[in-house]
Amino acid sequence: MHRVIQYLIFSLPFICGQFLYGQQSSQPLEYLASAKSFFVKKEYDSTYFLSKKAYTNFHKNNQDSLALVSALLLFESQPKTATKDTTDFYPNLIKTYKNRTKWEDRLKINLAMGNGYFTAQEYSKALHHYIEIDSIAKQKEHISPLTIKSVLKRSEISRLTFTRESVEEAYNLARSALKDAKLINDEASEYLTYVYLSDLSGHVGKVEECKQYIDLALPYFKKEGNVEMASRLHSILNSYYLEKKDYKNVTKNFNNQLAYLNNKNKPLLLAKTYYYYGYFKRYRLKDYREALVQLDKSFAIYQNLNEKETLLYQRLLRDLASCHIELGNYEKASKFYQKAYDLKDDLTKKANRKRSKEVESKYKALQSEQEITLLSTQNELIMEQKESQQRLYTAGIILTALAGIFIFILFKNRQKTTSKLRELDTAKSHFFANISHELRTPLTLIKGHIQNKLSDKKIGENDKNDFQVVLNNTDRLAQLVNQILDISKIESGNMGLSISQVKPIEVINSIVHDFKAAAYHKQIDFDLDINNKNVTGWTDVDALQKIVTNLLSNALKFTPENGKIKVRADAKNSKLYFEIKNSGDGLTSEEKANIFKRFYQSQHAKGGTGIGLALVNELVKLHGGTIEVDTVENEFTKFSFNIALNKDDIKNATIKISPTTSKIKTNTHEDTSIINVENESNDELPILLIVEDNPDLGNLLQNNFSNSYRVIRALNGKEGCNIAYEKIPDIIISDVMMPIMDGTQLTEQLKKDERTSHIPIILLTAKAGDENTLFGLETGADDYITKPFNQKILATKVVNLLANRKRLQQRYSQEIVLKPKDIAVNSVDEQFLTKVQSVLDDNLVESEFTAEAFANAIEMSRMQLHRKLKALTGLSTTEFIRSQRLKMASQLLKKGDTNISQIGYAVGFSDPAYFTKCFKETYGLTPTNFLKKVE
Repeated sequence: MHRVIQYLIFSLPFICGQFLYGQQSSQPLEYLASAKSFFVKKEYDSTYFLSKKAYTNFHKNNQDSLALVSALLLFESQPKTATKDTTDFYPNLIKTYKNRTKWEDRLKINLAMGNGYFTAQEYSKALHHYIEIDSIAKQKEHISPLTIKSVLKRSEISRLTFTRESVEEAYNLARSALKDAKLINDEASEYLTYVYLSDLSGHVGKVEECKQYIDLALPYFKKEGNVEMASRLHSILNSYYLEKKDYKNVTKNFNNQLAYLNNKNKPLLLAKTYYYYGYFKRYRLKDYREALVQLDKSFAIYQNLNEKETLLYQRLLRDLASCHIELGNYEKASKFYQKAYDLKDDLTKKANRKRSKEVESKYKALQSEQEITLLSTQNELIMEQKESQQRLYTAGIILTALAGIFIFILFKNRQKTTSKLRELDTAKSHFFANISHELRTPLTLIKGHIQNKLSDKKIGENDKNDFQVVLNNTDRLAQLVNQILDISKIESGNMGLSISQVKPIEVINSIVHDFKAAAYHKQIDFDLDINNKNVTGWTDVDALQKIVTNLLSNALKFTPENGKIKVRADAKNSKLYFEIKNSGDGLTSEEKANIFKRFYQSQHAKGGTGIGLALVNELVKLHGGTIEVDTVENEFTKFSFNIALNKDDIKNATIKISPTTSKIKTNTHEDTSIINVENESNDELPILLIVEDNPDLGNLLQNNFSNSYRVIRALNGKEGCNIAYEKIPDIIISDVMMPIMDGTQLTEQLKKDERTSHIPIILLTAKAGDENTLFGLETGADDYITKPFNQKILATKVVNLLANRKRLQQRYSQEIVLKPKDIAVNSVDEQFLTKVQSVLDDNLVESEFTAEAFANAIEMSRMQLHRKLKALTGLSTTEFIRSQRLKMASQLLKKGDTNISQIGYAVGFSDPAYFTKCFKETYGLTPTNFLKKVE
């Protein structure tokens, strides 16, 4: 505020001069003077309205100085109003900025624009202007309240990412701002930095420092009458006491905060404080009655505000419902839950509409820019042609035409050649990709049958060894297929890295140890020197494993018996360094020059494909690194590479999110037989639907699962959907690439249908890579397995998915009332259970309400409803109705003011004796004894 007032005072002589010389009308000046007056009175809506009118007039008349004064006032008042359209003025302000030469003005404009973008939540654009302020201030050795505010805004942006490093950066920036404020002895700036530091100290582990800053700042802002800052400090103080679990002082501070806010004419702040107080009472103290008192006060204030379409208000509605549930007010709870659900849905739709408008706006802006560029280019070409025609005579035109024809023909020929080369390159890449894909299915069949043979305890030791050799070579062939596919992806430009934060030296160490045994058998002296095991960095673990494994395999292959291999690895300065040196024949100069070329093999090659080192070279480059080879013939060969460990140095990489489910570790030497579920009669076995167009693979899967599941088969996705609708299986295993309808389409269709949305689906695919896995999971699949796969892993995943469904059924059995969100697998299931609850609410008390009537009301067949409810709750339709009636009866009995026979009739039982029998079977007590126990 002081900054704007100061600028206005300095500009006053100029304003008066403009007025005296008649350069503008008096009305815009009156707007500006009135806006200044309202700003001093903190009437920001009026300030915004008048400064906007003044700016529009001054800018229209090209009065940049006055336009700048108005714009600064406009931006200063905008964050304190509900208006969000000041970014419309940025292009004009930029124009004004370019016409200004005084660095003081550039500071003011950058702060105004930065604050405007900050309010619009366009933080990268805002940061650009704050950094510009820092650059100018350092160049001019200038410190002022303006530069301090800019540093604090940078601190706030750093904090928003909420990583450990960014929060520490935010804290350091705030400390720097405090140092500057003390240096220029500016009290307002100093106490403002205390607010930021009190908030950030707790996040960097300096809890007691947080309290010190609060104690310094709170009295100051109360004295200054800055209600927003004082209330914010009270909230930070609450966080401090919560961190220390000092609930007594939390309560005391909330009461102090509420007492302070009363009569301050800040209803929104008061409503928020009541909400957080109620939330504290509910969540921390479990005092639901007192929590309800505070939440009701917040709710009452919100009814008079235009702030009800917010996430905080939705949380208030949800917490009110939770308190009513705990206090037994189920009807009120239901109403608040419905309001919260409706508001959440509205907020989601509004956010989606906003995103759509932003995308559309950006598209239109880009389109307009392209059209302008095109028109400008066309105009320039027209002008050039006219000038050429004026300067040149007939001979020149003929020569130009001939040259143009020659260039055009040359260009077209080159274009055709380039197009053909691209077609050949694309065809080659597609060929490798298709060959790799086609090889995976037979590899899966070979591996599956071999694993089954190895699990047979009747086979002899020699046969077992032979089968193990076949299995090992199957894995080797799968690795070669993967390498071919990787080379294909790199050539087509589709190879990307999926990086995660790991300890790279530990990864290398685990790989190297697998090769030590092989070196020992060849009587090779294996020397390992690794450092900085605990250093972390960003890398693609799979790619790193391929790089190191290929280099180790080559060294082992070309080192003679009694030779020597020396491995060095280190991680420092955000880089990973690796070196492997082996004794042997070495390489000639020709071999050294061509060693990283695809399909090249040296004269000493002992088999292989010639793609391993080519793949290593490409993967190292993708990591932003380099690889070198050093060799002396008949002595040694040494490969050394380095790769970046800083994620910012690795281009075109995606951050890998660790899955929530733990990976299943297997050993190819362990028993790989199928894990059977609990033995049951055939009718009670879970139904497994296998959707696979390859008959051999389908037969393999059926044979492996037929002892533990009722297996049904489909040859394509469309047939699989029809069978799923009819049979409602317990789980589905489906191939991805199939005729008519593929596996992802099948998954998407079944997950959207209420009849089948609950069914877990596992997709089998020959497409490797994180991007394909992510695509499969995004369609709604519960798991995604790449061929060739381990039979034991697939069987275990099936068992685990069914076990997860069992746990949901157990949760239902423990619920007093049906809670769709707690037992639903997805939003479609939640919708279905909500519909079920609605039907039960209308019909449960009717004794004529049967399973048939239930199915008709839900619009499903009896069998479909039976299978659906069985999967979600573990109960048949009839059992589910009876369970709901008994749960309702138990609630009525707990109230203790109703006749037992009347309760039976009230919940839909027509026979009191049958009601008593069912109640005792469920609760272990007759209704009479249950009532006595409750009393």
